[in-house]
Amino acid sequence: MNLVTDAWVPILKLKLDGKPNLASLRQIFVEGNQYADLAVRPHERIALMRFLICIAQAALDGPKNIQDWDAAPERLPEAADSYLFKCQQSFSLFDSDLPFLQIAGLRKPLKGKIGTKGGDAVNDFNPTSKLDFALASQHNSTLFDHEASSIFPRSFSPPWIARNLLTFQNFSSSGRIGVASWKNTESQGGGSSQAAPCLKNLSLHTFVRKATLLNTVCANLVTKKQVANYLQPCQWGKPIWEQFPKSPNDSSAIANLTGTYLGRLVPLSRWIKIHSQGDHMILANGFSYLTYPDFPAECTTTEIVNKGKNERSLLKVDDKGIWRQLHAILVKYARQKGGRSPLCIENQSENDTYDIWVGGISWSSEGGYIDVLESVYKIVPELKTDVGVATYEQEVLYANRIGSRLSAAVREYRKHLDGELAKIDQEKNKKRKRELSQTLERIASATAGKHFWTSLERLLPLLMAHVQSLGTTVEVVKSSASDWRKAVHAAALDAYRITCGQETCRQMRAFAMGWDKLFVTQTHNDTSDNAKSEAAEE
Repeated sequence: MNLVTDAWVPILKLKLDGKPNLASLRQIFVEGNQYADLAVRPHERIALMRFLICIAQAALDGPKNIQDWDAAPERLPEAADSYLFKCQQSFSLFDSDLPFLQIAGLRKPLKGKIGTKGGDAVNDFNPTSKLDFALASQHNSTLFDHEASSIFPRSFSPPWIARNLLTFQNFSSSGRIGVASWKNTESQGGGSSQAAPCLKNLSLHTFVRKATLLNTVCANLVTKKQVANYLQPCQWGKPIWEQFPKSPNDSSAIANLTGTYLGRLVPLSRWIKIHSQGDHMILANGFSYLTYPDFPAECTTTEIVNKGKNERSLLKVDDKGIWRQLHAILVKYARQKGGRSPLCIENQSENDTYDIWVGGISWSSEGGYIDVLESVYKIVPELKTDVGVATYEQEVLYANRIGSRLSAAVREYRKHLDGELAKIDQEKNKKRKRELSQTLERIASATAGKHFWTSLERLLPLLMAHVQSLGTTVEVVKSSASDWRKAVHAAALDAYRITCGQETCRQMRAFAMGWDKLFVTQTHNDTSDNAKSEAAEE
């Protein structure tokens, strides 16, 4: 199978025909205006977008500056077609000399070394299912897949292998891994591995999304000038297929692969050799990639500055919800006083309306791969101004304050319902009180907090409408702000009622005490006319 000419990338056509569609690399670049989007999971999208961007940037040898960037949609189809024809041999999945993202000469260790048996028995290898995080492999079953202990290894189609091989090189996790030998040199780590570059910091990745797939790829290209300014000391470099390491000691190729912009877009974090039948493979630790903060952050991530602690960090996948961090993603580099938004945001016109896709993967050393998440947001012109971003951030902070007050209300309810915290107050047992308080906070977060923030995410169009009203009349702005804040209060009320029952007299009394925390005890800044009227209505 050759990735240039054979269809393997799931796509959505502009004219939907109800059939699953696959496209080759050549089709994506030559016929890309006939496709609306990729039809893949979040982590697959990140890996595929990095791959497509790498091909586009190599084919254009740029763009060098913003003028070249504007011309990219017209130049790219012809340039990419010529480039892929020239490099076609490098994209063969099972080539005997240079298989795509694999090591042709990879071997299992000799018999007796590092506890392995050696030889060519299938049992000495890893199942190919290991490339997909959602599938069971070896003795570990997953929620929706229980074929780990199957006697017969599962075989997968070449398109599946190509897609998951690319994703695995970007997102494979740290931990114990097999040892393999390449030209008499064993893989690094002695069986241990580091997380792949896109997984290391659990970062949120951002891509601009346009009306067609070809325009989406072009919208996410970065210029050579941006790489020189923002990704120092990272150089432009070459894609891995133009300078694939000839051996584990090919220092020049490894430096390009791990230390340049184009080289890092398609990493080789694992040494892999997949059997042509697609049911098993050799798997070992690959090359080491420095990541943030020891290396410039990936250009699709968002770097923020904690002004209070004077610390830098990346926006990460967490339980807050992506929409609560949208204002940080949209603040451009020059305005952020030391931070950096995704570089694709830098190049967009202030007057254009476009979508951004934001997503990532959640992983921990204790729980393994936990979840993947993604969100798509329509970015209107008002949301790209200083006033618009500041207004959005202000309303998110307002929702945070109501959320904190909701947690305090639930804690107050539990305090009066159980009486346990009151007893601890009398005993002055600070340690025990702190432990119980933390338990109650977790309860509040798992019930009331989850319901509250889920409800607000569904009401996000109200917040967007408020931002879009900026620049209109004062009455319209006030009305849209009132609609949003009333919705925030209504969501808090619903969450409080769901979490705190009122069936017994004792529960009713505790409910009233928590209610006081929720709406009566308000700071001066929060006591707007809207908040007062909402509390009065309830």
